[in-house]
Amino acid sequence: MTESVGNSQNRNGDSTMTDAKKPGRPWWRPLVDEIDRRVTPPVNQVVRTNMFADTVSMLTRLEVRLRRRIERQSTWLLHQYNLPAAADMRRVRAQLAAVEARLRDVSERLEDQQREAEAERARSKHTSGKSRVSADIDSA
Repeated sequence: MTESVGNSQNRNGDSTMTDAKKPGRPWWRPLVDEIDRRVTPPVNQVVRTNMFADTVSMLTRLEVRLRRRIERQSTWLLHQYNLPAAADMRRVRAQLAAVEARLRDVSERLEDQQREAEAERARSKHTSGKSRVSADIDSA
């Protein structure tokens, strides 16, 4: 094959463009590798400076402040229309989870009490059954 880029078939029969010099290598990979080779060194020099770290830190703090402000304002607006905000929904979900946990505990205790009551009834039937049998034997 004299072309640098040719067609090949995938397992599923789809045709893809690959580099003929290295089979299985996508045609765009040399382009990406060249861009990476040229861009990475200067970018690494910038990223490793204190100024870059300070800038990222400042932008992160600014983002957090903006998110909080937007959340406060949207919460206020939603409450003006008597609608729940995200914080309200989180609170309701937490309360619901607590109620479900208490209900689960109460159900388990009730099941334990029912099992104990059934066991007690079985013991009393077994004991009263023996006394009836012995009373029948005594009267005969």
